[in-house]
Amino acid sequence: DPQPGASSPPKSPANDSNLQDENGDPDWEALGDTPTNHNKIQRFLAAREQFQHAAEVLSQDLDEIHAGLRAQVEAILQVAVDIHDHDEKTCLVLEDDIQFHIMENEKRRANLQEKLEQSAMQAQGLFANLLSRLAQK
Repeated sequence: DPQPGASSPPKSPANDSNLQDENGDPDWEALGDTPTNHNKIQRFLAAREQFQHAAEVLSQDLDEIHAGLRAQVEAILQVAVDIHDHDEKTCLVLEDDIQFHIMENEKRRANLQEKLEQSAMQAQGLFANLLSRLAQK
């Protein structure tokens, strides 16, 4: 409760329903009731419009930059995928070649092992034959 003789605080124009339109936004015409206020409000509105326009232009530019960056990143990733696919195919071909050579080497090793064992048996036979001839003399 206000005390006798005390002045009430000034009303805030933002809270005055006569200074707001139906959306709750300031009623710029009612606020610009004096030439000084009118000039300030006109400068404010012009600056706000410039700011909003700049914000829209910035948003559009950022969208374009984002789209360009996205396209570049996708192109770079596609290059990486292409390189990976090529390298993977090359590795698979080399792996098949290595497996083929391992199998061929194993066959060759088994064949050489068999020939070595035959040669050893033949050498033992010849050595036994030689010993028996020496023993007969």
